Amino acid sequence: MLVDEFALRHGVYATLMYFVLYFALLLNQSFTGRRLAIKYRKLKKPFSKYYNVTDRELLRADRAVGNTLEQMPVFLTLYWLAIFASSIKNTGTGTPSSVALSGYVYVLGRLLYLPLWLISGSSPRGLHPMVLISTVPCYLVQIFCALALFNAVQQ
Repeated sequence: MLVDEFALRHGVYATLMYFVLYFALLLNQSFTGRRLAIKYRKLKKPFSKYYNVTDRELLRADRAVGNTLEQMPVFLTLYWLAIFASSIKNTGTGTPSSVALSGYVYVLGRLLYLPLWLISGSSPRGLHPMVLISTVPCYLVQIFCALALFNAVQQ
């Protein structure tokens, strides 16, 4: 087989988990917007579901979806290229198994984004450092996959 079976299986699992998480975040965004629209209507206050940065709860739901979507093409491209390349050249940085398992770390980081944002939120100066507990591991996984890919094509 061209691709390591373990890497392929866990790569598929991690990717499916990522998509399930993404759609769960979309549902959360939709339900949050709907619930808040009803709440604001009862309070007779103006409400905009789109580009609303004044309501912290809606902003959190929007940013969870937006950040996940913004990172999706970069992560999935690097992830799968690294799985395939490291399967062909199974040496050095990023064995097929370690690349595949890094996908779970990435999904866990994305999963933590929403609750960490809820706990810490943002300030006028930007995000609270607690959100970095979620985002930094995700960036490190992307760097790891890029290094594994680079290493595989150098050999």
